[in-house]
Amino acid sequence: MKVPEKLHKYVCLFLPSTFRLTAREPILTLSPNFEERMREVRQRRKPTPADLCNMLGLHRKQKHLCRRGQGVAETLVRATRLSALECQHQFQHERWNCTLGKYRMHILERGIKETSFLYAVSSAGLVHEFARACAQGILDRCTCDESKHLENTKTWLWGGCGDNIKFGLKFTRKFLRRARRADKDIRAKVDVHNSGAGIKIVKDLVNTTCKCHGVSGSCTVRTCWLQLSPFKTVGNVLKSKYEKSAKVLSFPNQAAGKRQLMKRLSKLSVAHRTSYNPLLSYSSATSLDMTSSSPMSAVGLSRSWAQNSFEEVTGIVPLRRTDLTYIEDSPSFCRGSRYSPGTFGRSCIKGDNCDSICCGRGYNVQRRRVRRACKCEVIWCCKVKCKQCISDEEVYLCK
Repeated sequence: MKVPEKLHKYVCLFLPSTFRLTAREPILTLSPNFEERMREVRQRRKPTPADLCNMLGLHRKQKHLCRRGQGVAETLVRATRLSALECQHQFQHERWNCTLGKYRMHILERGIKETSFLYAVSSAGLVHEFARACAQGILDRCTCDESKHLENTKTWLWGGCGDNIKFGLKFTRKFLRRARRADKDIRAKVDVHNSGAGIKIVKDLVNTTCKCHGVSGSCTVRTCWLQLSPFKTVGNVLKSKYEKSAKVLSFPNQAAGKRQLMKRLSKLSVAHRTSYNPLLSYSSATSLDMTSSSPMSAVGLSRSWAQNSFEEVTGIVPLRRTDLTYIEDSPSFCRGSRYSPGTFGRSCIKGDNCDSICCGRGYNVQRRRVRRACKCEVIWCCKVKCKQCISDEEVYLCK
């Protein structure tokens, strides 16, 4: 679509700038030999919070925060494991199956789609675990959710204890700021945006759970509390955002005095927005009422028209807070490299993802004998008895 002459002066401001890939906002991680070091410590004594904090890949300021308060270090470890397991679950049937270890730092050096998911799922895991830890009494710095409008001061009487979302959000933002560098380049902004997207998605998925109390099941008294959605639900939403993520564009926002992150819509989305936007019914800016008695309102309307017209013509729109974005295209992950071990020997599902995972190389078929529990029956009262059945199955492994 040709850009009208009236928008030429705006288009030059919206073109993507040169990206400088220098800033990093480290995400939470366990040291490569974390489990081995934990076993060595347990053989001598019970691990202390200081031990756990040293085994986490933390910055100096983060370590100080990790050692403050009961249960913080343990919750950080649980948040790290939760995020890693969910990442592996979401990508188990794809070329990149969230293999971290020695590949992690090389992936984080690149501003690719997979990096955006890692930042988002890590921050989401932090919010989720710290909000839960408050309700479970693991942390000494918080308790159940204290939202006044939900009458949480009474819920403990009935066994209801809300997840403390407010504390989870506050701690996560503070914890991530401790590791954030002062760089203002585009990579730093993208990492901060993706971390914020993970936090926002957890917040948006919070549910209000209510319970009625009264004679014969009547709802004479009703108590309500906030409850987090299962992290699997959060992971599903993040994976959907990953699939729809778009490459970032950057342009100077003159009103705010800083650069703003943008994305380019698909052609179908652009056509849909254009057909339903009444602002584009004007043939030119002069069709607006520029003779209004309020010059400022006319200028504001002109700017709004130019902004909306630019978005419809170019398909470039601001990123939403829950969007994931990236800077550069991902590697194929087909062959072993610094980013992944490749897909050689990976199992796949015939007729589903073998062509994608095996990168067109084909696959080998292996037959193996499997023993499974079958023909189970319940023996009164509390015992289940099963037989062992042997079956042959085919396994498909990438060449």
